[in-house]
Amino acid sequence: MSRLVCQSTKATYSLNDPRWRSESGGLLDIEYDFTFDLLAIQKRAPTLWRYREAIPIERDENIVSFNEGFTPLVPVDIDGREIHLKLDYLFPTASFKDRGATVLISKVKELGIDRVLIDSPATRDAPSRPTAHARVSPAMSMSPRTPPRRRSRR
Repeated sequence: MSRLVCQSTKATYSLNDPRWRSESGGLLDIEYDFTFDLLAIQKRAPTLWRYREAIPIERDENIVSFNEGFTPLVPVDIDGREIHLKLDYLFPTASFKDRGATVLISKVKELGIDRVLIDSPATRDAPSRPTAHARVSPAMSMSPRTPPRRRSRR
């Protein structure tokens, strides 16, 4: 069964219910059932949407994407140990947040929501902004006039 579940009360809601919190004001988790068809995945374009069965979007026509996904892993030697760096700066907005933005705005489109307000300090909303403007009108972004001050460590 696929559904939204309140973290505190365990109340459940439909995945197609356009809500951002439970009736009690609690945060929502997604419980989503899916299976993978390995052959279908291998035939699809190299984007995160090749795994679309694991993403709760019901109809492909609702997908809003700039082909996010498949940024390279580059091996780097640091002090004799090999680590792999994920080069997410190669995404359209140079941010790992592009993955979340494409899923969020695709679900917004699927739910028929026609306005989006992106509230984020400074430039942290950069990934959502172009994705939202691509398919949702009007998409508004709010940021403070001056960046927030850094908190000092005491």
